[in-house]
Amino acid sequence: MHAKGWKLSASMYGVLVALILSNMPSMSCQKELSSVQVFYVPLNAETYMAVTPQSIDGERSCRLSTGDADKVRELLSTAAPIDASTHFDGNRVRVKIVERAASQAAVIFVDNEGIVRRGDGDYRLSPGARQKLKSTIENAFDKQ
Repeated sequence: MHAKGWKLSASMYGVLVALILSNMPSMSCQKELSSVQVFYVPLNAETYMAVTPQSIDGERSCRLSTGDADKVRELLSTAAPIDASTHFDGNRVRVKIVERAASQAAVIFVDNEGIVRRGDGDYRLSPGARQKLKSTIENAFDKQ
């Protein structure tokens, strides 16, 4: 007696796939996604074309997990006020962070030098905070 191959009808195949998927553990990052979306061009990268607050929407983006969103918020809170001689460079935007809450959205930009622009003014990230921001965002993209 030799073994015969199993033949499944399309409906039985669908039932089998549904059964397998229903028993798979769900991805933890899908359960804990925050309301924070990041648009990103790598910090320290030089680009041929200017990346502006408007054009960065066309770059790669992802939604952060709640843990990564908390890290990003904490890093941004360490930014210090800048003096009048330092300016945010709107042609070298590298990060756009959009956090949605109810019907409003808070938008924060970071330029290539680590200058943060948010609703209440411009601030500077320390070199260490800028590097941590870069690695946190890049790790979030790697998870997806």
